[in-house]
Amino acid sequence: MSEIHLDVAQRIGMQLCRDAVRWNGRANWLGDSMELCGDQWRVAHKSFGGDLYGGTGGIALFLAQLDRFRPDPLLRETARAALEHALPKNGVSAEGSSAFYNGAFGAGFAAAEIGALFDDAPLVERGLAVVKKAAAEVSEPSFDVLTGSAGWIGPLLRLHARTGEKWMLNAVKRAGEHLLRTVNRSERGVSWGSIPKEVAAHDLTGYSHGTAGAGVALLELHHATGEQKYLDVANEAFAYERSWFSQEHQNWPDFRSRINAEGQPEQFSCGLAWCHGAPGIGLSRLRAWQLTGDTAYRDEALVALRATQAPLSQPSSELPFALCHGMAGNAELFIEAADVIDDPQWMGVAEAIGVRGIDYYHHTRRHWPCGVQGGGETPGLLLGLAGIGWFYLRLHDPKGVPSMLLVH
Repeated sequence: MSEIHLDVAQRIGMQLCRDAVRWNGRANWLGDSMELCGDQWRVAHKSFGGDLYGGTGGIALFLAQLDRFRPDPLLRETARAALEHALPKNGVSAEGSSAFYNGAFGAGFAAAEIGALFDDAPLVERGLAVVKKAAAEVSEPSFDVLTGSAGWIGPLLRLHARTGEKWMLNAVKRAGEHLLRTVNRSERGVSWGSIPKEVAAHDLTGYSHGTAGAGVALLELHHATGEQKYLDVANEAFAYERSWFSQEHQNWPDFRSRINAEGQPEQFSCGLAWCHGAPGIGLSRLRAWQLTGDTAYRDEALVALRATQAPLSQPSSELPFALCHGMAGNAELFIEAADVIDDPQWMGVAEAIGVRGIDYYHHTRRHWPCGVQGGGETPGLLLGLAGIGWFYLRLHDPKGVPSMLLVH
């Protein structure tokens, strides 16, 4: 365990505490975000909601986790104030409430996790009440990990392992049944539609919006319940993704390509991030191998590891360092691989990414490049400083600090 990793995380945590906007026992932050203005996405400087992805729930979770290693009353106070902003006071609105990363569901999960870290049983109960209400309130969620039912399964099973609450298993099964009910079947296997055909020519591969995330969620459910139907559909989902694998690129295509004037899809690219491409798909295959023992998943994980590692030989200080789509998120694949495959070479790759960040940004005190294209620093977990800090906590204690990209 290197203290330099904690030093980086602590400096980020103190910056977040310093920059918090406080009012009436709550805390929020200002930062850059991509917002839809008319029909175009633009960078906006704004305050945030309470979600895990970019809001105060995710920031609170990082500050609380950091407090485990570098205890500080300011960290704890700011984490609690951030939660006060995140947790709904008068019920949960229907819009987005079922989402783990983007809704009240995730804010409640953060409160339950922080309550456990702080040994605060009332905070745990408050968080679980939000999760329960959010999971029950939206009857027909979307399917994907980021905003829908696939995103419920791992977090709910994690909470169930700690609490044994029966309603959590019922909610997990409801999420699984929603995934089974909404599949698209083809000769390639099964997949799910997430965005319009004028934007995506085919159902997406990948973790956050594609079949990798849904497939591994169903494997988690099979592992928890023993019900064969979840395993069968998970295998078909991975078969769909496997059928699109590009031998040329040693990666999986990102189908978010617009249709041209002739009605044909434009040339596909391959993503290289947790959300789309080899890093996230590799995480799904590592977990699939853990859950099933099927060596085909291990072999695909190794392909994803090599595809993710290859660009690292081209040093650049311009790459974002975010969890969702950036160096910290890609490093998560190597951290997981070191544990699952039991091969320390992969941890060395993750640590080299950490050194790059330390040399380019920590020692020089430059601004960290976050995940908002064209924007500056932003505070959140998946796109910003809290997530970069989380990455350095993972480097310091990979077994003690859980992944926030593969929650189980």
